[in-house]
Parts: sequence; structure tokens; C-alpha cells
Amino acid sequence: MSPSFASQTLAPQKHHYSVCLQVVKQTVMTRVYGVTRMGMYKQVRKNLQDDETFPQEYASEGANYIASQLTQVMLEMFSSSTNIQVCFYAAHLR
Repeated sequence: MSPSFASQTLAPQKHHYSVCLQVVKQTVMTRVYGVTRMGMYKQVRKNLQDDETFPQEYASEGANYIASQLTQVMLEMFSSSTNIQVCFYAAHLR
């Protein structure tokens, strides 16, 4: 079996759709209030279901993907900001 054949048969099919800012804005803005991963999923899924341009058969799958990506990005972002705060605090103590 050639490598190109294996990558074609084993690679998952991905669908590409545009998602407007309004779909994720609520989730991003409420994350600081402790919204859980499940809460993020529900918010995004509802927004995708309300979006007439997004295929409804992919609303749950799309919400799951978007919520997981947002969770990871926000974790990295907040970790970085916490590290910056620690550096500033350490510099202040010197």
C-alpha cells in the first residue's frame, strides 16, 4: 500500500464552513465567568442552529469542534497571561 493511498483512506473527512463571529463571541465573553466545556458546547450549538448559513446536520459536530478549539486556545491564552503576571510580580519584588 502506498503512503498516499494510506493517507487518503485513513484521513478523516473534514468539512469547511465559515462561522461568523457571533457564533463564538458569547462563549468567549462568558468564559471568564467559569462556563464549562459543556456550557461552551451548548452555547455554540445553539448559535450554529440559529445560523441559517450553517448546515444543520453538522451543528453538533461543529459545536464540539469549536468548543474544544476555544477551550484549548483560551487555556493557552490565560496561561500566558498568568505567566506574564508572575514575571511582573517577580520583577517588582527585586
